[in-house]
Amino acid sequence: MVLFPKKRNKVFFNGTYLHNIDAKGRLSIPAKLRKYIAPEADNTLFMLPGANKCIEVYPKNIWIKRVEAFSALPSSNPDALRLMRMISNRTHEDQMDPQYRILIPVTLLKHAGIGSEILIAGSHNRIEFWNPEAYDEYWNSSEETQESLMERFLPNV
Repeated sequence: MVLFPKKRNKVFFNGTYLHNIDAKGRLSIPAKLRKYIAPEADNTLFMLPGANKCIEVYPKNIWIKRVEAFSALPSSNPDALRLMRMISNRTHEDQMDPQYRILIPVTLLKHAGIGSEILIAGSHNRIEFWNPEAYDEYWNSSEETQESLMERFLPNV
Protein backbone atom coordinates (compact mmCIF):
# COMPACT_ATOMS: atom_id res chain seq x y z
CA MET A 1 0.00 0.00 0.00
CA VAL A 2 1.40 3.40 -1.07
CA LEU A 3 0.55 6.12 1.43
CA PHE A 4 2.26 9.03 -0.32
CA PRO A 5 2.61 8.43 -4.06
CA LYS A 6 5.19 10.54 -5.83
CA LYS A 7 3.63 13.12 -8.13
CA ARG A 8 6.06 14.97 -10.36
CA ASN A 9 3.35 17.33 -11.62
CA LYS A 10 2.99 19.00 -8.21
CA VAL A 11 5.71 21.41 -7.17
CA PHE A 12 6.23 22.28 -3.57
CA PHE A 13 9.66 23.66 -2.79
CA ASN A 14 10.21 23.70 0.97
CA GLY A 15 12.89 24.00 3.62
CA THR A 16 15.75 26.44 4.18
CA TYR A 17 19.40 25.90 3.37
CA LEU A 18 22.42 28.03 4.23
CA HIS A 19 25.07 28.01 1.50
CA ASN A 20 27.95 30.06 0.15
CA ILE A 21 28.32 31.68 -3.24
CA ASP A 22 31.65 30.90 -4.87
CA ALA A 23 34.15 33.54 -6.05
CA LYS A 24 32.57 33.53 -9.53
CA GLY A 25 29.08 34.26 -8.15
CA ARG A 26 27.79 30.72 -8.58
CA LEU A 27 25.49 28.83 -6.27
CA SER A 28 24.74 25.11 -6.19
CA ILE A 29 21.03 24.37 -5.91
CA PRO A 30 20.44 21.93 -3.00
CA ALA A 31 19.50 18.37 -4.00
CA LYS A 32 16.33 18.51 -1.86
CA LEU A 33 15.08 21.38 -4.04
CA ARG A 34 16.41 20.05 -7.36
CA LYS A 35 14.23 16.96 -7.08
CA TYR A 36 11.16 19.17 -7.60
CA ILE A 37 12.47 20.78 -10.78
CA ALA A 38 10.58 19.00 -13.56
CA PRO A 39 12.44 17.57 -16.56
CA GLU A 40 10.53 19.95 -18.85
CA ALA A 41 12.30 22.85 -17.09
CA ASP A 42 15.44 21.72 -18.96
CA ASN A 43 17.57 22.69 -15.89
CA THR A 44 16.72 26.33 -16.65
CA LEU A 45 15.87 28.81 -13.91
CA PHE A 46 14.50 32.35 -14.14
CA MET A 47 15.53 34.84 -11.43
CA LEU A 48 14.05 38.25 -10.66
CA PRO A 49 13.89 40.77 -7.81
CA GLY A 50 11.30 39.69 -5.28
CA ALA A 51 9.35 41.30 -2.48
CA ASN A 52 11.04 41.90 0.87
CA LYS A 53 14.45 42.14 -0.84
CA CYS A 54 14.73 38.50 -1.84
CA ILE A 55 15.39 36.97 -5.26
CA GLU A 56 12.56 34.86 -6.69
CA VAL A 57 13.64 31.81 -8.70
CA TYR A 58 11.31 29.83 -10.97
CA PRO A 59 11.97 26.68 -13.00
CA LYS A 60 11.36 27.27 -16.72
CA ASN A 61 8.09 25.28 -16.86
CA ILE A 62 6.56 27.35 -14.05
CA TRP A 63 7.96 30.61 -15.42
CA ILE A 64 6.31 29.96 -18.80
CA LYS A 65 2.92 29.69 -17.06
CA ARG A 66 3.54 33.04 -15.32
CA VAL A 67 4.56 34.70 -18.59
CA GLU A 68 1.35 33.45 -20.19
CA ALA A 69 -0.61 35.20 -17.41
CA PHE A 70 1.38 38.42 -17.97
CA SER A 71 0.65 38.23 -21.70
CA ALA A 72 -3.06 38.58 -20.93
CA LEU A 73 -2.49 42.03 -19.39
CA PRO A 74 -3.68 44.96 -21.57
CA SER A 75 -0.57 46.65 -22.99
CA SER A 76 -2.68 49.76 -23.61
CA ASN A 77 -2.95 50.27 -19.83
CA PRO A 78 0.11 52.24 -18.59
CA ASP A 79 0.21 50.44 -15.22
CA ALA A 80 -0.08 46.99 -16.80
CA LEU A 81 2.64 47.93 -19.29
CA ARG A 82 4.85 49.12 -16.43
CA LEU A 83 4.33 45.80 -14.62
CA MET A 84 5.19 43.82 -17.77
CA ARG A 85 8.36 45.87 -18.21
CA MET A 86 9.32 45.59 -14.53
CA ILE A 87 9.13 41.83 -14.76
CA SER A 88 10.56 41.18 -18.21
CA ASN A 89 13.37 43.77 -18.01
CA ARG A 90 14.63 42.57 -14.63
CA THR A 91 14.39 38.80 -15.17
CA HIS A 92 17.55 36.77 -15.73
CA GLU A 93 17.72 33.25 -17.13
CA ASP A 94 20.43 30.70 -16.41
CA GLN A 95 20.87 27.00 -16.97
CA MET A 96 22.30 24.82 -14.22
CA ASP A 97 25.71 23.39 -15.09
CA PRO A 98 26.57 19.69 -14.49
CA GLN A 99 27.26 20.49 -10.79
CA TYR A 100 23.78 22.12 -10.56
CA ARG A 101 25.26 25.58 -10.15
CA ILE A 102 23.73 28.78 -11.46
CA LEU A 103 25.26 32.22 -11.85
CA ILE A 104 23.37 34.88 -9.92
CA PRO A 105 23.66 38.30 -11.60
CA VAL A 106 25.33 41.04 -9.54
CA THR A 107 22.27 43.29 -9.92
CA LEU A 108 20.11 40.70 -8.17
CA LEU A 109 22.68 40.09 -5.44
CA LYS A 110 22.73 43.85 -4.78
CA HIS A 111 18.91 43.99 -4.73
CA ALA A 112 18.85 41.33 -2.01
CA GLY A 113 21.95 42.56 -0.16
CA ILE A 114 23.55 39.13 -0.52
CA GLY A 115 27.29 38.72 0.01
CA SER A 116 29.08 35.39 0.09
CA GLU A 117 26.55 33.72 2.40
CA ILE A 118 23.05 33.02 1.10
CA LEU A 119 19.91 31.51 2.52
CA ILE A 120 17.94 29.41 0.05
CA ALA A 121 14.27 28.96 0.92
CA GLY A 122 11.61 26.82 -0.70
CA SER A 123 8.44 28.85 -1.12
CA HIS A 124 5.66 26.75 -2.66
CA ASN A 125 6.14 26.99 -6.46
CA ARG A 126 9.39 28.95 -6.34
CA ILE A 127 12.73 29.15 -4.62
CA GLU A 128 13.86 32.32 -2.85
CA PHE A 129 17.40 33.58 -2.24
CA TRP A 130 17.88 35.78 0.83
CA ASN A 131 20.54 37.59 2.77
CA PRO A 132 20.42 35.47 5.97
CA GLU A 133 20.11 38.57 8.20
CA ALA A 134 17.30 40.02 6.07
CA TYR A 135 15.53 36.67 6.27
CA ASP A 136 15.70 36.75 10.08
CA GLU A 137 14.48 40.36 10.11
CA TYR A 138 11.55 39.40 7.89
CA TRP A 139 10.45 36.67 10.32
CA ASN A 140 10.92 38.94 13.33
CA SER A 141 8.98 41.83 11.76
CA SER A 142 5.53 40.48 12.57
CA GLU A 143 3.85 39.18 15.70
CA GLU A 144 1.29 37.23 13.65
CA THR A 145 1.43 33.48 14.21
CA GLN A 146 1.10 30.65 11.73
CA GLU A 147 -2.14 29.66 13.43
CA SER A 148 -3.73 33.10 13.03
CA LEU A 149 -2.68 33.31 9.38
CA MET A 150 -4.07 29.83 8.70
CA GLU A 151 -7.33 30.80 10.35
CA ARG A 152 -7.55 33.97 8.25
CA PHE A 153 -6.53 32.59 4.83
CA LEU A 154 -7.33 28.87 5.05
CA PRO A 155 -10.12 28.57 7.62
CA ASN A 156 -11.27 25.13 6.44
CA VAL A 157 -7.88 23.43 6.40
